[in-house]
Amino acid sequence: MKSSNVAALDMNALETVALEEANVYLDKTFSDFTPPESDTVYQKCVFTDVNFNGLSIKNCTFIQCDFTATPFSNCSIKGCNYVECEISNSGFVDCELDEVSFQLCDMNDVVIHNTSLKRCGFTKVKSNGLTCIENSLQSVSLVKCDFDLVVWQKVASTNCCFIEIDFSRWEISEPTFIQCLFLNVTIKDKIWSGIDFHGSNFQSGSLENLQLEHCDLSGVNFCQAEINGCQFLEANLQNAVLANASIQSSSLKRCDLTNSNSDSAQWQASEVSHCKADNSWWGKSVIIKSRFDNNQFEYSNWSYAEVQSSKFTDNNFTNANHHQLTTFDSIFEHNSCEGLHATSHVLAEREARARRYGVL
Repeated sequence: MKSSNVAALDMNALETVALEEANVYLDKTFSDFTPPESDTVYQKCVFTDVNFNGLSIKNCTFIQCDFTATPFSNCSIKGCNYVECEISNSGFVDCELDEVSFQLCDMNDVVIHNTSLKRCGFTKVKSNGLTCIENSLQSVSLVKCDFDLVVWQKVASTNCCFIEIDFSRWEISEPTFIQCLFLNVTIKDKIWSGIDFHGSNFQSGSLENLQLEHCDLSGVNFCQAEINGCQFLEANLQNAVLANASIQSSSLKRCDLTNSNSDSAQWQASEVSHCKADNSWWGKSVIIKSRFDNNQFEYSNWSYAEVQSSKFTDNNFTNANHHQLTTFDSIFEHNSCEGLHATSHVLAEREARARRYGVL
């Protein structure tokens, strides 16, 4: 049934989609599909027997439609919206998706392969079994999606957003995440090697039991992130921001921390060894029960940092700034301090206790 009357449509599901001049199909089962020339809305339609091969689909809105076992191959889809649709046992292969949004859809056992996605959005999408292989994502957002059993292989993501996503059940291999936003995400129990994350943002994220080897984390923002039980091995952390982050039971070995910023970060039971950290900033950080060995800290700044029950051995602090650095029960030995700027240098333990607790 074709109608120009839009009163019967679920306006809450559409939200921002303008329908005043759209053609509308309601409760129709399609055996074939010819892309319309003008804006068209399909609600509660069934497309399970349609061959979506080589089609160009533009400016369509699909609401509560059924695409079960209906693969899209060699298609160009632009300016379309899928709202509360069933797209399970299906996929997008050799397709181009531009400005396409998926809202509240079910996408179980879906394969996306050799497909380009630009300016697309996935919001509150559910999937149990999603396979993404050799795809290109630009300015794509995944927001509050419930994805389980995900295979993410050779996917290149640039300027993408992952918001409130749990990556625990994702199997990720050979991806790139360039200048991507990971906001309030959970990532744990992963071993990743050689992944490019440069310029990305993990602000307020939870990273747990990760092993990151030879990864490019240059310019990455870990501000306010919870980093627990993670190992960074020969990682590039130049210009990385760890301000106000919590780093616990973690290690950084042979990493490049040049120009990094750990302002007001809290390091606890962690190890930093054989790292290059020239011109890095550690001001106002709190370091507890941690070890810093054989690191290069030339021109680094430790102003107003607090070191408790920690050990610094064989580090190079040439031309570093230790202004108002406070230590409690800590050991500093065999460090090079030529040219060290230390106005009100490393407070003695008794004086520090008096300042903090009012007693000697």
